Amino acid sequence: MPHDRIGRGDPDQRPERQQDRTSASQRSRGRARVPRLPRQGHAVVRLESASAFEGEGYDERVPWELVRRIPHPALRPYVAEYQGYRESGGQSIVRREPATSEIPLILNFGEPFTIDGSYAAGGGPQPFHSFVAGMGDSFAVVGSAGSAYCMQANFSPLGAYRILRLPMHEIAAKVADLELLWGRSAQRLLDRLYAAPGWEPRFELLDRFLLDRLARARPAAPEVEAAWERLRTSHGALPVDELARELGWSRRHLARRFQQQLGQPPKTVARILRFERARRRALDRPRAAWSEIALDCGYSDQAHLIREFRSLSGLTPPELDRRTDSDGGGVLEPL
Repeated sequence: MPHDRIGRGDPDQRPERQQDRTSASQRSRGRARVPRLPRQGHAVVRLESASAFEGEGYDERVPWELVRRIPHPALRPYVAEYQGYRESGGQSIVRREPATSEIPLILNFGEPFTIDGSYAAGGGPQPFHSFVAGMGDSFAVVGSAGSAYCMQANFSPLGAYRILRLPMHEIAAKVADLELLWGRSAQRLLDRLYAAPGWEPRFELLDRFLLDRLARARPAAPEVEAAWERLRTSHGALPVDELARELGWSRRHLARRFQQQLGQPPKTVARILRFERARRRALDRPRAAWSEIALDCGYSDQAHLIREFRSLSGLTPPELDRRTDSDGGGVLEPL
């Protein structure tokens, strides 16, 4: 969806902010939930271990279940979480997926998703079954026909580099079919996961599969690991020049290594991290002014924050805030 179709709107609607967020949540309650590529919003359940809980719930019309689970301890530096999702008999759902620093792996047992935007080449929505979405500096529009059954693993950028075993610039701002990346092993994994009797054994199978790939993975460059950690912990605030000086590298060499192992140059990674922090602040502090959030998150002013939100999500901050489903359904698109 081209950015010029999105209205700019009022950049600061603070008196109506709480009401707008409540209205968005109320409007979303009658809709099906769908698995989200970026991890935002509120979990249905987050488990230290899978246990026997399957997170089943029902809205007014559509049966659905969503389970979130942290991975094996050895995987936690590389994989933020797992999700298991199932929904059936609902209406079509279209969601917007803003830029994110996480690399989602979708393991699909059901109907394909359609993906539009800069991530899908060819102009117009493209069908994808099981796939990986590389880090990009724009957004995607993801649709489902109202029936979905899948798992998701959210990798850190360097976790994706190690476990996927490919230069990350090859999938930057792209959706890559899993079978093209992993060959027959992708379908074998899907078959085993599908045949498992529930979410708990599926999570355990995925743990074992990813641990095996990690054990045979090449390490990331220590300098890139250190640089990523510095950017991550500063929420994108550390200047790239300072980062390059700390490593004793030129900016050009740093950008080349970042693109190889994270998929984007450090300046783009920093923009995404800062954007994610601003989104978290908006969720945590619903009455805060956008000018205050801009200052807290390292933007030069509110206009800078608005430009970055439009670039990375296609929406102004209030628009993105209103469309974000507080129950964990992602950023809902008007039908």
